[in-house]
Amino acid sequence: AVKEMSQVSRQPVKQDLLLCGQDFEVLWLASAVDAPADQVFDTGGDADWFRQTSEGYSDGDAAQSGPIGPNEKSSMSTTVSGPGTVRFQWRTSSEMGHGKLVFSIDGSPLEPALSGNTPWEVQEVNIPQAGVHALEWTYVKDGAWSAEGEWALVDAFEWIPALAEAVDNPELVFTTSYARLGGEPNGVPWLKEKES
Repeated sequence: AVKEMSQVSRQPVKQDLLLCGQDFEVLWLASAVDAPADQVFDTGGDADWFRQTSEGYSDGDAAQSGPIGPNEKSSMSTTVSGPGTVRFQWRTSSEMGHGKLVFSIDGSPLEPALSGNTPWEVQEVNIPQAGVHALEWTYVKDGAWSAEGEWALVDAFEWIPALAEAVDNPELVFTTSYARLGGEPNGVPWLKEKES
């Protein structure tokens, strides 16, 4: 089901749309966070994340947590193949300490979580281990506060593979440039895109 958000209410509107036999929501979330179409995002918890077009760090849209009440949560997740670096922009509009956005890698939350009325902030985390890693963004409320209109946003998602993976990429080739320092040539390897 596709989830869009009204400009006025900031609440998701569900539509039953399928694309090529797949749930369009998967592609919708990837687009919302500026990820490649083949980067699969799942959503769950007490309310699904959805694409909204009222605000974004880039391209005018972002993924937003679903509307939740006290002691509820809304989660969005994806996987990456390490090693590499994950980078994204995130922000919240919540009562400080009562609603927070938590980012987790392989089930381990990173500190600090984001809470309060925050501007867009970049989060960048290096994952040095090889293998598949689960990334999850969870907006959660405690039982003490349930103000309407609280939410979290994620945008500008990037997965940057480590150099070792880039070297194995057939679309990249090594070349060497030379500079003279003290009269001696010094080779400096660098990467460039393969010419077609």
